[in-house]
Amino acid sequence: MLAIICAAFLWSGNYKRIASLLGLVVALMGIAFIFAAFRSELPTGAWDKAFIPEVTNANALLIIGLIGTTIVPYNLFLGSGISKGQGMTDMRWGLALAVIIGGIISIAIMIVGTQVEGTFSFPAIAAAMTDKMGAQGSVIFGIGLFAAGMSSSITSPLAAAVTAQSLFDWSPTSRNFRLVWLSVLGVGLLFGLLEVKPIPAIIMAQAINGALLPIIAIFLLLTANDKQLLGNQFANGLGLNIITLLIVGITCFLGLHNVWKALEKVFAGMNDLGNLSFWINGGLSVLILLGVATRIFSRES
Repeated sequence: MLAIICAAFLWSGNYKRIASLLGLVVALMGIAFIFAAFRSELPTGAWDKAFIPEVTNANALLIIGLIGTTIVPYNLFLGSGISKGQGMTDMRWGLALAVIIGGIISIAIMIVGTQVEGTFSFPAIAAAMTDKMGAQGSVIFGIGLFAAGMSSSITSPLAAAVTAQSLFDWSPTSRNFRLVWLSVLGVGLLFGLLEVKPIPAIIMAQAINGALLPIIAIFLLLTANDKQLLGNQFANGLGLNIITLLIVGITCFLGLHNVWKALEKVFAGMNDLGNLSFWINGGLSVLILLGVATRIFSRES
């Protein structure tokens, strides 16, 4: 039923209608998880850990995956595709609100996840929420989970089709455009019907998104400083460039770290380098930043 509903909206090719549905679904998901988070009981010191991240070899893949799933690179293509006719200011507000709201919802979901004692699973979360909030706890969690699934069932197929559209200039109602989103939606439906839960594949896909993010962020930063394209009014200023360079540096380091971890599994000798890998990845990140900064500020001068 969910696939049929999503397919009907996608088949219409009406971006405004799809955006309105996504807004409603995400609002429902956000309200459910944020309400559940506020009603949750956090262990002592949990807030300190939430705001002071600790990066280790054990959790680096999950961290870059979390970044990758919060600021998914294909959302840039999706935002570009569905914002036709909007002004630059409207686009900026829309993207900023989308990322901020996505981050808040991610925090709420993680808070809800802390309620589980023992092996993590959706039934375990539902049981924990019932213990903390009564029968309404599992209902609220179920609503949030359903809304999360529905939003992904629309967003992922549409983003794939819009990305292909940007390459081949298809119309939203063309056969090829529909074949792309039908393929993505069909694969998801098949996995659901077969009850396959490819959690490692999902985490890996999110981590790949996180590794791609610095590459896309660098190109975005260079484009955002192109005054021939954007004019003086909308091109980045010094403050925005400094903030964005910092973000690019962090994502570069995490991305390089995960590439290094992957190489360690192929070349056993790299494990002997120990903390040297930290300095190598840090040095490479700094060199990348210096190269990007030099290009930006030389263009400015």
